[in-house]
Amino acid sequence: MASSERQPDFFLVGAPKCGTTAMHVSLREHPDVFMPAEKEHNHFATDLVPATDPYASREHYLALFRDASFEKRVGETSVFHLYSKSAAENIRAFHADAKILVMLRDPLEFVASYHSQMVWNGDEDLADLAEALDAEDVRRAGAHVPANLRFPDRLFYTGVARFSEQLERYIGCFGSDAVHVVLFDDFTSDPAAEYRRALRFLGVDEDFAPTFRVVNPNKAVRSAAVSEFLRRPPAWVAKPVVTLLPRSWRRMLRIRVRHANAAELPRAPLSDELHARLVEVLRPEVDRLEALLGRSLPGWCAPR
Repeated sequence: MASSERQPDFFLVGAPKCGTTAMHVSLREHPDVFMPAEKEHNHFATDLVPATDPYASREHYLALFRDASFEKRVGETSVFHLYSKSAAENIRAFHADAKILVMLRDPLEFVASYHSQMVWNGDEDLADLAEALDAEDVRRAGAHVPANLRFPDRLFYTGVARFSEQLERYIGCFGSDAVHVVLFDDFTSDPAAEYRRALRFLGVDEDFAPTFRVVNPNKAVRSAAVSEFLRRPPAWVAKPVVTLLPRSWRRMLRIRVRHANAAELPRAPLSDELHARLVEVLRPEVDRLEALLGRSLPGWCAPR
């Protein structure tokens, strides 16, 4: 098959901050696997990504795979393909025999970690998690949504954490044999073993050993002013930058400045009150996941 004809035949999905970045990096190292360096295209999430988004274009999306040649597997990573209500059906219409790798973690831990990431990204202007949770209803109505957000659903933390219904969609579309779930706890405790299981699922050489490393630690901004500047640049800066620099260069520049403005810090523990609130909301989700996965998930959404 000519390289121009290669299309993805597996999809790595999952909630943000569930280990997908580390798995993506490790799979890209495998000689039998082709994945674009860039991720989070979310091309099939047509209910989330606006039609004006560059990667909404099928031609633009498929161009990501033009360098694939003789690899056994071609894939991509878009975490919001899991949360999206349309992505599973759209992927099945695109490739009915696709393999789906799903990465999940304790939804309570996810919510705290993901909110911290969104604040660091500059996509969340409510630095207090309790306030961000309180704002979910008004944000669903379109109010108090930060500017320049690719899609507002990213702010619905407890909704993004409802993993059971999201997993059910993929099992319903592709069957349980075509869906492989990797739990964040297992991946962090024994990444080599979980990586081998993923390779076995994909049908590629299991003996390849990548370089495992922490690629997405918890971060905080050094300067709130710099973060706000990146999120809402003044017109005198934004206009000439958009005019003079291609989109890919603008994105690269923004990422580099954001990383320079980051400090790696341990995440502050949740208050007892907020922890109990999230347990009440998300514990039923864990019960459903245990039934779906056929395994106990001790410690997930556990009360203090």
